[in-house]
Amino acid sequence: MKDGKVGWNPGKLNPDILEQLGPTDPKLPALSIFQQGSEIPSAILSNYALHLAIIEQE
Repeated sequence: MKDGKVGWNPGKLNPDILEQLGPTDPKLPALSIFQQGSEIPSAILSNYALHLAIIEQE
C-alpha cells in the first residue's frame, strides 16, 4: 500500500494499492475416485495452498 502497510483485500481498484504482493498459483490439483462402471465420482480430493494472513491490530 502507499502508506507502507500490507493490505488484505483492500478493495478492487483501491487507489492506495501500489502493486500485487507475490505470485498467484492458478492450479488446483484434484483426484477423482470412481466405482467401476460409474460415471459419477465417489470421492474427490483437492489441495489448495493459501498463504498465511497477518492482521495488524491498531
